[in-house]
Amino acid sequence: MKSFIFRFLGVDFSELDRQIDKLRELRDSYREANIRHYGSELAALLND
Repeated sequence: MKSFIFRFLGVDFSELDRQIDKLRELRDSYREANIRHYGSELAALLND
């Protein structure tokens, strides 16, 4: 049903996937920056 609604509204799944991938890359880069800046113990708390 959800895919029917998305198709009806003209949502392009490949574009959504690209946006999700970009957000994941951004999240991962922030996690890496936290580890470099704060150290692994504090970064583990920040990244949860």
